[in-house]
Amino acid sequence: MIAGSRMPRRLFAALAFGFWASSLACMAQSGAKLAFMGLPSFFYMPETGFGGGLMVMVTRSSPGGKGDPALGDSLRAGGYYTEYGQAGGWASLEAYLGASRTRLGLDGSISRYPSRFFGIGPSASADETYVPLTGSAAARLGFALSPSFRAGPRFRYAMSRTLEAKSDGLLAQGGLTGGEGYVSNAVGFALCFDTRDSAITPTKGGYLDLTAMAASHVIGSSQDFILSCLDARAYLRPLPASKLVLALQARAEAAFGDLPFQELLRIGGDKLMRGYYDGRYRDLDLLALQAEFRLLIWWRFGLTVFGGIAQVGSLASGFDLRQPKASGGIGARVRLDDDSNANMRVDIAWAEGGPQLYFNFGEAF
Repeated sequence: MIAGSRMPRRLFAALAFGFWASSLACMAQSGAKLAFMGLPSFFYMPETGFGGGLMVMVTRSSPGGKGDPALGDSLRAGGYYTEYGQAGGWASLEAYLGASRTRLGLDGSISRYPSRFFGIGPSASADETYVPLTGSAAARLGFALSPSFRAGPRFRYAMSRTLEAKSDGLLAQGGLTGGEGYVSNAVGFALCFDTRDSAITPTKGGYLDLTAMAASHVIGSSQDFILSCLDARAYLRPLPASKLVLALQARAEAAFGDLPFQELLRIGGDKLMRGYYDGRYRDLDLLALQAEFRLLIWWRFGLTVFGGIAQVGSLASGFDLRQPKASGGIGARVRLDDDSNANMRVDIAWAEGGPQLYFNFGEAF
């Protein structure tokens, strides 16, 4: 039995109740003008195939926030189902507390998500399918120390239980931390400096986030470990008279302790190193650099060219930067909303094993 497995049900129920109570309290303030929206969602990724679902959103714009939900208050919830049998639901709240500029964030999700495990390390070569049941809940506070600088505590609960695994695979053999599942309760702190003109589709400014989280048996985790992440982004206009944007991202992550394999730092997916399957490479430490040129061509239509290099490994046993993983590609954009500049994106990325297609909403970073 997973250590702490009796605790998650009660904790998850308490977090769910707290989420909805806090959401209603933050959104239903006297005199608040709310906007309701229901949207179908469609996407395609190598990990999921075609997928679809529904999202419901309640927003309340802050003064000067225009149409960007990240600059006001938003409560979002949705569900999805995919071609490869993944199914799940999620909810998210972003709100300012009262008249203060303290930012509250709450997130929760649950899913049954058939996936692939390739092993651990920069030379991992296994490939086996498994089916986990996962759940998570997170809370964060950001105290405004200046208009662009926030700092505050974070809490995250996560659980995973392996429902199915290859009988002769690495997960079923035992000895792999998290092979049967795990429970994590982690607390930490984050510093965030943000001068972007939009959190959805930025065209100028910068973003710097430093986060550290610690999980421990003392607060109900099945393993003890520490996660740290530095995420730096810049958005430049190399030709001020044009609509060309250069987006840059540098990401460094380090982990310490006895990590479940699900918590190891990984390359791949539609956000970091498109072209690689999510989790194709994972280990204790990660370095990644990404760049993307974004150009609005005409009316609501734009084009992108992107590329990146990344590597995983272990600083304790030697981190090899001589042969980093590389990917690149091209994409098209369609602007869906003039206020927030929210985009629909179609990307084709090349990495190991040929081109991969991504169809989703919002930018990768």
